[in-house]
Amino acid sequence: MKNIRNRLANTLLKTLSGSLRSLAELVEIVAVQVDMRRIMAFKWDDRPDDVFIVTYPRSGTTLMQMMLYQLTTDGSMDFQHISMVVPWYERRIMSNPEAAISYFAALPSPRVFKCHLSYSDTPKTKGKYILIGVGGIFSAEDAYRKIKLGANLVELITGMIYQGPGLISEINQGLVELLKKERYRNIREAV
Repeated sequence: MKNIRNRLANTLLKTLSGSLRSLAELVEIVAVQVDMRRIMAFKWDDRPDDVFIVTYPRSGTTLMQMMLYQLTTDGSMDFQHISMVVPWYERRIMSNPEAAISYFAALPSPRVFKCHLSYSDTPKTKGKYILIGVGGIFSAEDAYRKIKLGANLVELITGMIYQGPGLISEINQGLVELLKKERYRNIREAV
């Protein structure tokens, strides 16, 4: 009898544990939906020279932030952390929407923003977007696939690690051939 009681108690605990996990997942989904509504409803003064760096999370966005900031400021390194001068758009809004408005307004032009939202959720502004294709780029075909899907840039970190800096030249030459094959005059026509 005791053995049956223990098995029944274990089964009940597993069921409750699974239910609690499911409930926690549901709460998280609702929280994300609330956050997305907050981001989508966010009203701010965008500028025509705003630039959004949009990448998949954990794929070199900070490196792109740093490079773009330095390009727009003649190499300035006068900041404590890159997020102070190139803010993470949705994180600023989520932490304090009112403060984000004044923070964004105080940034000098051109403003650069980091963003990990999907294209459909990324705010459509007067500014420009840099969509970066990342992950699994080891050939011209890999890079071309990302470009055809809308990437303005492709990032080759892993490919460079495994195949070396010669990969850049190989990809460039291969892209020229792929563009000719599809009768494009330049890469912009392929995007």
